[in-house]
Amino acid sequence: MIRATIITLLLAFAPPALSAATVSWDGGGDGETWSDPLNWSGDAVPDATDNVVIDFAGAESAILHTGSNTSVASLTCEEPLTISGGSLTLTSSASIINGTLTVNSGRSLVVNGAAASLTANAAESIDGAHLQALAGGTLSVPMATSLTGGRLTLDGSGSSISLPALTSLDKTRFFPSAGATFTAPAGVTAYDHSGGIGVNEKRTIISVTGAGSALDLSGLSSFTANFSGLGGLLMLVRAADGGVINLAGLTSLAGGGSGVNGGGPLELRTTTGGIVNLDALQTAAGNGAGIKLTWDTTTVSLPALSSADRIHATLPPAAAISAPVLTRLENSSITLPDTASATFSQLSELLNTTVSLTGTAALNASALTSIDHSRIHLTDGASY
Repeated sequence: MIRATIITLLLAFAPPALSAATVSWDGGGDGETWSDPLNWSGDAVPDATDNVVIDFAGAESAILHTGSNTSVASLTCEEPLTISGGSLTLTSSASIINGTLTVNSGRSLVVNGAAASLTANAAESIDGAHLQALAGGTLSVPMATSLTGGRLTLDGSGSSISLPALTSLDKTRFFPSAGATFTAPAGVTAYDHSGGIGVNEKRTIISVTGAGSALDLSGLSSFTANFSGLGGLLMLVRAADGGVINLAGLTSLAGGGSGVNGGGPLELRTTTGGIVNLDALQTAAGNGAGIKLTWDTTTVSLPALSSADRIHATLPPAAAISAPVLTRLENSSITLPDTASATFSQLSELLNTTVSLTGTAALNASALTSIDHSRIHLTDGASY
């Protein structure tokens, strides 16, 4: 009886559970800065449990989110909003921004959680922005036409970012993982990530990891990533752990690094069941250090490839690469370890190219008539 009475008293005096509060913009401070507590009802900056409402007819300029990283439950915004510093994260329920949205370069807009969503109906500029959909969150920016130099991070099944009006994704980096997917809009038909990179930088421009994760760039016809700098080492496109990069419509691939201290390649790499689809690729043209193809899959098919320059392909043992309409291979290298094979049934010219065969590796090139400034290296009993 005494124990029951104590429990009852404890429950009676326990603090109430926290619930989301609504915090509204009143502009009572400087009238424009998110971090000024006097601009908010209650004279306190919203915190992670608050539902934020910005609908103030007297707002004379864009509301500025500067400096710090902010997390709130939801946001309803009818006024212009600029994220010029830090990040803004939304974690629960539906959010909407009807005022003009600007996200400055390098700043983040994040939707985190299966119950969280954001629709930004009047985005003015998101070039350079980091857009993130995490743990099932959904982000829609239906009116934006350009995302140049940005980042798209999607993590978790159900996470989505919708950018249906985009016509440019140049220099944007893509990171779907843990079952997330992203499909580039139909208006994006070419991708260019060319330009300078940092000293000794290894830059990942695409990484798709995890079963069910996919990046659909099948609407692209050309992909270019030529780079320069003081020893820039790598631009990497990677599919790993079952992730899929769909470049099924791509006909032209160009890339590679050069610079004062040399440069590294544009590398397409698959590991642990990752897939890069290049079924329509016709021409591959490397620059400087060229294009490196590093696959761990047992079959590599390039059914439409007709010409290749500065391509460096490395296969695992027992793998097979085929390019049935390839006629000319120049300034390139093909490395075939024991039991691997390459079948180039229409290849007629090897120009300044090295083919390395180890053990029982096989090069099948029955139409070859010209080997000019090229080398065929045979080791561990290989023959040609």
